[in-house]
Amino acid sequence: TTKVTVTVTASSGATKKYVITVARESTSAVKPESSKYEIGQYVTGVDFSTSVASFKAALKAPDGYTLKVTNASGKEVTTGSIGTGMKVVLYQNGKAAGSIPVVIKGDTSGDGKISSADILMAQRYVINTYSLSGAYFKGADINGDGKISSVDILMMQRHVIGTYTIKN
Repeated sequence: TTKVTVTVTASSGATKKYVITVARESTSAVKPESSKYEIGQYVTGVDFSTSVASFKAALKAPDGYTLKVTNASGKEVTTGSIGTGMKVVLYQNGKAAGSIPVVIKGDTSGDGKISSADILMAQRYVINTYSLSGAYFKGADINGDGKISSVDILMMQRHVIGTYTIKN
């Protein structure tokens, strides 16, 4: 963490100092292990509607670490389904030592499945009226070419209507 002092001047000329604490999440090279999922910059290979319990059961924390799953806001998740943007967080001695976001192809909303809402987010991204970044961008890039295009959107649409299957 770093403390930054900011001086603010009101229109009346009065000044006030504020101290802002900036915390940067650790980018430790320590990662969990899994024979079921691929773990790199993101945790990938997670099927749609995978429960938190079965997801955690397929992960192993390195010796000396414990593992938790959190939502995008950092709150621990113990029930429900895994979704894009959730994180696998490793703890050592009670302190977070690193985290890796989860990506589920086609899930841009973070609920762990593909729906019309996910398609809409990708469509709006393509026409520059919505922003997708990080795990959410990767989730919308179905064909893995590094961009979100009408091809990815078509794959999502076809998956929703049942004429194509997106495999994670």
